[in-house]
Amino acid sequence: MKNKQRFSLRKLSAGFASVSIGALVFVSGAHIANAEDTPTKSQSEQTQKANDKDAQAVNAQVELAKKVGAEQEAKENAQNVQKQAELAQKVAVEQATNAQVENAKNVAKEQVKNAQTELDQLTHLSKAKKDAYKAQINKADVANIPGIVQNAKAEDYQVGVAQNVANEQAQIENAQKVAAEQVQKAQTAVNALSSISKETKAVYNNKIAAAAVEEIASIVKDAKAVNAQVELAQKAGAEQTQVENAKKVAAEQVKKGQAEVNQLTHLSKEKKATYNDKIAKAAVADIAGIVQDAKAEDYQVGVAQNVAKEQVQKGQTEIKQLTHLSEKQKDAFNKKIAAAAVADIPAIVKEAKDLDAKQATKKEKKGAKKTPENKVTTGQLKTGNPKQNKKEHGTTKHHKSTEHNQTSDTHTTTPHTKVITGQTEDQNASKVTKDEIKNQLKVKHNKKQLPETGEQDQVLFGMLAGSLFASAGTLFLLQARRKENK
Repeated sequence: MKNKQRFSLRKLSAGFASVSIGALVFVSGAHIANAEDTPTKSQSEQTQKANDKDAQAVNAQVELAKKVGAEQEAKENAQNVQKQAELAQKVAVEQATNAQVENAKNVAKEQVKNAQTELDQLTHLSKAKKDAYKAQINKADVANIPGIVQNAKAEDYQVGVAQNVANEQAQIENAQKVAAEQVQKAQTAVNALSSISKETKAVYNNKIAAAAVEEIASIVKDAKAVNAQVELAQKAGAEQTQVENAKKVAAEQVKKGQAEVNQLTHLSKEKKATYNDKIAKAAVADIAGIVQDAKAEDYQVGVAQNVAKEQVQKGQTEIKQLTHLSEKQKDAFNKKIAAAAVADIPAIVKEAKDLDAKQATKKEKKGAKKTPENKVTTGQLKTGNPKQNKKEHGTTKHHKSTEHNQTSDTHTTTPHTKVITGQTEDQNASKVTKDEIKNQLKVKHNKKQLPETGEQDQVLFGMLAGSLFASAGTLFLLQARRKENK
């Protein structure tokens, strides 16, 4: 471009306005001096007028110069101000531009960051897709960033819609599956009801198959209610039948139990009546226990009776074997034994034996005072013909038995053998004192009594064994009863 030439008043260092004013003042002063040299008034007036006119002209020029100078100065000042303003504006524009650039950079960074944050918040895009969109944002201008974000959001929405469709489809399938399971479960529950008929079950199953899922529970509840009513009715009928059967069984059990009690051989009638009354009032489950108790008591009574019978028989046998008691005394002792308790029998037998021994001693003493016709000397026993002695001894035994029988009838005491001290006329060498004969008789008597002591021990042993056997039997029966009750 060609530069254009421009012409204008320049502001000098002396100042154009100041020079112009000085020139005008100088010219005015010269006119005033020339006028003062004229002596006449008219001239003076003329001069004055001319001066005034000149002064006016000068003033006019000065005013004009002032005006021109002021205008020029104002114009120059305006131009300077304009230049300064333009410079300031330029500087301001440059600063503003720099600030805008920096601002734009910061805004761009902020927009990139915000855009990436928005991408991260998208829930349906994959990580690879988000990274691709972030790369586009990093490379794009600021003005293009919102468009990229909008594209990402649009794709995210499409992906979300697709996922929602897939989820809804899966939910539908799951709901259908759950509904099928609920239907099957409900129909199984209905089929498991034991009281309603097959036709009723079929009706409820058809309702379940056609109903919504939330209605299935109500249908099953109705089916169960109907089943409960039917079951209650059936149970009432069954209970009535059971009651009648129970009464019948109870009557049979009572009859059977009482028959078993009546067949027991050792219990008294009163005991049997007591047990039969218990059976009539007892529950069916307790009848067997009562019968067992009756049998156990019957067994104990039987054992006790057998033991008592044996003890009585043994005691009476021992009484019968006593040779120095009369028949009346034996009968009295036997009646005592028959009426006594088992534990008292040994004492009765001992009492009888003591009486028998006492009467035997009395008979010995009486026998020593009898006539020689009924006496046998010690010399005849120790010397002489043995056969004759044996014969005489046998005769003596026979005589003793006869005397014993006679004394039993007359209730007098007589010894077993009548042996007294004495001496025959032909045998003076043999002498036996009365004490020796008594000792011999005591030895014989003791030998005879030893078996009786053994029998008494056997009796006591039998009693003890019988009691132990009875106790063992009782324990066995009680254990069997407990097992039956369990």
